[in-house]
Amino acid sequence: MRRKKEIVGFIFFIWAFCFLFLRLGGYFFTPLEVLYAQERGTKYGPSEEIKMVYEWESGEKIIIGKWGEHLSTVVAEPVLGILWKWGGGAGFLETKEDVEVEFGFGIGNKLIYGITKNADIQEVYSILEGDTNTNESEFIEVAMEVEKDGFFFQEIENKQLEDTSFHIVYTEGRGVNGEVLYKEGRNIIKEPLE
Repeated sequence: MRRKKEIVGFIFFIWAFCFLFLRLGGYFFTPLEVLYAQERGTKYGPSEEIKMVYEWESGEKIIIGKWGEHLSTVVAEPVLGILWKWGGGAGFLETKEDVEVEFGFGIGNKLIYGITKNADIQEVYSILEGDTNTNESEFIEVAMEVEKDGFFFQEIENKQLEDTSFHIVYTEGRGVNGEVLYKEGRNIIKEPLE
């Protein structure tokens, strides 16, 4: 009988140790748990809807959740094959009163995503400027379809600009017939700098 109590106590000790290791070490069983833990830690959320779980070649995932009119993002990286840990990227993309379109970038600037409050905007067109190792800038045009709740995204696939950091120089919000409802920045392709 004493031996059985020792075995049960030992099993309970191992279980408690594993639980503490996971919780205190920031390890989780799914990428979504990483998102919810990040939201609790930064005191926003929880996300009402998961808009996207996007996986890169490295195995890392970016999880984008929607909370009200805002977006919550986190990067989760796999650990030991079955666990997930925060991968360094996280954020809260808040829609502001005076801004119609908000943007975020994913890992290595290979994913652009955002949200708009204007229900009439059906497409978001942007021009991204990439700073390369040369002294010349590269431009990429991106057109993103807007979902009913205002969320949009696009993967940027340009092999020659893999190590390039991008920033947005021009944005248009377009209606059903392609009419421009919102414009910010300068269309560097149609109006080049002298």
